[in-house]
Amino acid sequence: MTPIRKTGVNAIVVGAGLMGRWHVAAIRSVGGQVLAIVDSDENRAAGLARHIKNARVYSRLEDALDHAQPEVVHICTPAPTHRELAIQALHSGAHLLIEKPLADTLGDTQYIFDLAEQRRLTVCPVHQFIFQDGIQRLHSWLPNAGAISQMTFVIRSAGGTTTSLTNLDLLVAEILPHPLSVMQDLLPGSLETRWLTSRPAPGELRILGTYIRNNSVGVGLTVEISLNARPTQNSMIVAAHKATYVADLFHGFAFRLPGAVSRAHKIIQPFEASLLQFQAAASNLTKRIINNESAYPGLRRLISRFYNYLTVGGVPPITAQDSLAVERARQVIMGSQN
Repeated sequence: MTPIRKTGVNAIVVGAGLMGRWHVAAIRSVGGQVLAIVDSDENRAAGLARHIKNARVYSRLEDALDHAQPEVVHICTPAPTHRELAIQALHSGAHLLIEKPLADTLGDTQYIFDLAEQRRLTVCPVHQFIFQDGIQRLHSWLPNAGAISQMTFVIRSAGGTTTSLTNLDLLVAEILPHPLSVMQDLLPGSLETRWLTSRPAPGELRILGTYIRNNSVGVGLTVEISLNARPTQNSMIVAAHKATYVADLFHGFAFRLPGAVSRAHKIIQPFEASLLQFQAAASNLTKRIINNESAYPGLRRLISRFYNYLTVGGVPPITAQDSLAVERARQVIMGSQN
């Protein structure tokens, strides 16, 4: 896997909640400097800033931008606030790393990218799943997998436990960019499919699509999101002609199931699959302990690559085209009444 590169980029973090704390940890782990924490609750911001040498505390982004003058602003606040905060940061000359969804609507997302282009700045959504070790390995495995037949995501989240029934679907809409971004990464262009959508209950979403490759071979696409089913799970299966690949997106690892077909292999397959999963999970856990990466695998690598792009150039870790494809598909799916 590509190593994490150290960087000297200066940043501020907007939002001192859970994701703000993880962004701070990731920034510091890649050698960046956190200049300030911004949160409307100054006590919460101060609680996070006290662990960061020389970090200032602000209740308003405009004040932090005037005083700190950061190279990058990390926006880790609820989606409805993203547009206004992004505009302020871009007008100040800062690049942006924004938690998903990048904005509430496709129009707002497009506006943010257009403004960034006008000001020669870069905007990157936090689609960290595609930077996990497991997804990175899939890129090297899939060329030898034969034609892909199916790509399936199963997501069961406990995030809606304290959420009202009326807001459960809003939470589903915030989770949806994760599988969509992985699809766009592994199968570029697949999000343009026509989606069949079902919402069995609040907090439940089922979507089906068919991605036609080379005008003949189709790939079945499935995403199932549940805020009610247990136990929690976040997994992906890529079934191809020569093998099947399983990724655990909670923990960031993947393993390969050989495509051998025989009576003997059918008998041993459950044991083989369990052993391969155990080996991959154990190796992944060991690596994450050594690297002190206890949660949100992929976030540190995304931030490292974004900072490296800002420092030395090249290709951004996530292009504007891919970001807009994810948001466009999200809007189509959540707007469906089927």
